[in-house]
Amino acid sequence: MAIGASATSLTQSSPHRPDPAQPSKGFRIKKAANIAFVTLTVFFTVLTAISITFVVLGSIIFEAVAILSISSTIAGIGTIALCILGFLKAWEKITPHLPTCLRVRANYIQSLVCGFFTALVLTVIWPFDWTKKNIKPEKIDPNKPLLIAIHGFMGSSNNWIYHMKRLREAGHTNLATINLGNWFLSINDYVEKLHLMIVDYVKKAPLKDGQKLRIQFLCHSMGGLVARRYNELYHTIDGVEVEDIITLGTPLDGTWLAVFGRGSKAAEEMMPGSPFVKGLQSKAALEEKTRSYHLWSKSDWIIPMKSASQGGGKENMTKTDELHATGHVSFLLSDTAADKTIRYLKDVETLSRRHIEV
Repeated sequence: MAIGASATSLTQSSPHRPDPAQPSKGFRIKKAANIAFVTLTVFFTVLTAISITFVVLGSIIFEAVAILSISSTIAGIGTIALCILGFLKAWEKITPHLPTCLRVRANYIQSLVCGFFTALVLTVIWPFDWTKKNIKPEKIDPNKPLLIAIHGFMGSSNNWIYHMKRLREAGHTNLATINLGNWFLSINDYVEKLHLMIVDYVKKAPLKDGQKLRIQFLCHSMGGLVARRYNELYHTIDGVEVEDIITLGTPLDGTWLAVFGRGSKAAEEMMPGSPFVKGLQSKAALEEKTRSYHLWSKSDWIIPMKSASQGGGKENMTKTDELHATGHVSFLLSDTAADKTIRYLKDVETLSRRHIEV
């Protein structure tokens, strides 16, 4: 399949053009927040009524004091959560109407708040290994691409809990994640682990004679560099066809904040101007088969906008989109990032079918 021929059609859309309306069925972070807001409002109202009742009865019933103390504690926690959700809802309504200079700063603040809660969620689910939910090689549909999600620096497979759920809801079944392991290894070490995983899939997948396993990568941060390097080193050796590399806040041109990862070979390789980064940029400038789709945000404090949206790729092989008020970690629990990813995958599938028919 001539992948490059279909990539040109994808790049015709503006990076700032809003996506068509997405189906509202299934779980959404924003919908869950709205439900939580309403639930906490009702919960707080009921607890307030109960507390007032026990204050009145407190002089008559001694046990009411203990019950009042417990309900007050619960009400306090609920109030804090309600205030935070209420603040975010009000912020969302007000921000679009602010002058540009204030809106940019407001987006930064929103990205920090959302990033904090995203990091909190990822910390809670840290012990869970999401690779156990990978599709078995024997059960792969050989006529569809295998989508492998690659986490970023200091991440793990469970970072993809939300995106995997959304992709399954959208009908994708050939899904897998990977744990890259030790933070102090080099990106080439991570690539080797990815290579071994893909080789296992190629060996066991129900492919016909001469049929190649089609691969799509969904990557956060450093994961995009791992995918690019794999495509450079192994896709021919492994006998696979890497169709798409989708990146969420990937330092395609490096990031100066990598200096804080001192002691890590991978962090050193992510420095702007490093031989590793320059090598990937040179390869991207020659790429004729694999499409790239880069999602970036001006509110990303970790990866500069230019680094996450460029990377040296050819214009006809690259599509970019901006996310507003989205911090670096927030990409992982972003409704918009998931919507755009699913829309892109649907578009490339449609283009691939048209090419086959032709």
